[in-house]
Amino acid sequence: MNIHLKQLEGFVFVVEQGSFSRAAALLYTSPAALTQQMNTLERELECRLLQRSYRGAEPTAAGRDFYPKAKEILALAAQAVRQCRAAGKEDAVITVGCYHENEIILLQDYLRRFAGICPDIQVDFYNGDYREFYDLLLAGRLDFFIHPYDDFIEKKGLCFQELGETQLCCCMSWSHPLAHKKRLSLGDLTGQALIIGCGCKSRCLDGFREHIKETGLPVRLEQFDTEGEVWKHILTQDHLLLSLYYSARSNANSTAILLDWPQRYRYGIIYRADASRPMRRFLNFMKEIASLEKEKRF
Repeated sequence: MNIHLKQLEGFVFVVEQGSFSRAAALLYTSPAALTQQMNTLERELECRLLQRSYRGAEPTAAGRDFYPKAKEILALAAQAVRQCRAAGKEDAVITVGCYHENEIILLQDYLRRFAGICPDIQVDFYNGDYREFYDLLLAGRLDFFIHPYDDFIEKKGLCFQELGETQLCCCMSWSHPLAHKKRLSLGDLTGQALIIGCGCKSRCLDGFREHIKETGLPVRLEQFDTEGEVWKHILTQDHLLLSLYYSARSNANSTAILLDWPQRYRYGIIYRADASRPMRRFLNFMKEIASLEKEKRF
């Protein structure tokens, strides 16, 4: 059997456009050439795929059955091409998922030193919604991102390399009545509207949420689906955002104040077990840095 991807592509376009002429225009070929391709495809398959008429073209019963299979073959071929092209660039790029600039600040010293050791590797940043980062990492579109540790990581078959520990804090607008305090107690939260996350898959804040329920602390818990909604309520309605201090920084619009809560939270790099070659080089570099810093402490 001698079937070409171009023939499958032509067949899919004809089915979707319902016309040889419209399909040919989109494929930058002539209707006659496209007709010839379809005739050849039908001869190879030994069945009629398209019913031609003065109104255009529509798939036969065999064509309707073949259509999703042809699309699947084309999608697999496109995926294979993307993977091969990515492999060709594998020694050149690491893509880091960043939710906001504070995570870049955490990494900047490491990345600067890494660039001096491995100048051949480029670091790109993907700025997006952290709720998508797990799926993007598993799909191979990210090499790593920073996140708190919880068992969700292992359940996804991912790996974790610790960068440090952090505490809980509350982010609020500078106009909030609590913004002048250097540290917050649980009592300070009484009567406040408290936002806990915005759809994050991590369960690291569940312990605090359960404590509020068990103790009956009079706090109004809120949750919003988007970062925009969260910050609108912080800046215009005096809501508080419960967050981890490693990812929070004071700026012109808001401040982050530590909360008296005994639990400490590990945070670090989340990456795939089958990390790319440049990512493995970065991980080895990070381990060497951690080892050197440990030696300095002792």
